[in-house]
Amino acid sequence: MPIYDFWLVNVLIAVVVSVYIKLSFNVKIVMKNETTNINLSLGMEATEAIKIIESQLTADEQQLLKDTINYGSWGDTSMEFRNDAGEFETDSAWGYCTNDAKQGGHFKGRQVPAMFRSIYKKLCPDQHAGRFMSQCNDWWGDGTGDMLFVRLEIVDELEKWAK
Repeated sequence: MPIYDFWLVNVLIAVVVSVYIKLSFNVKIVMKNETTNINLSLGMEATEAIKIIESQLTADEQQLLKDTINYGSWGDTSMEFRNDAGEFETDSAWGYCTNDAKQGGHFKGRQVPAMFRSIYKKLCPDQHAGRFMSQCNDWWGDGTGDMLFVRLEIVDELEKWAK
């Protein structure tokens, strides 16, 4: 079977699956350097998660988070989060480099690390993991920066919110 036909079959299968099956997680399909996220039902809407995040952060912390999202996009990975029962679970995530938040131009100096510590304490309170976000100090192991990870299921809405 030619590669084109194989790709077309995969696309058709993905469409059928996304239309007729309601899953309880986010499906990510990668084909020939094209990535398509299919957001499916999770039990909690992304907009609800954003309302919870907003309710926990000050206006300045929200702006710093928005700057991180707008300027620090890094890529996808699997990361540990807390589920509703408070247990660790591994889920798909999108990572953001917190060092790049300075490109937003809203904050500088020592206030930035202090604000991130506050954000982590509120949104990643249990061993650097929370329901929607996880945080990793010194991701590269060379002191160059921290990473903030967001569950893939809310990334699209969170990025719209950050604009």
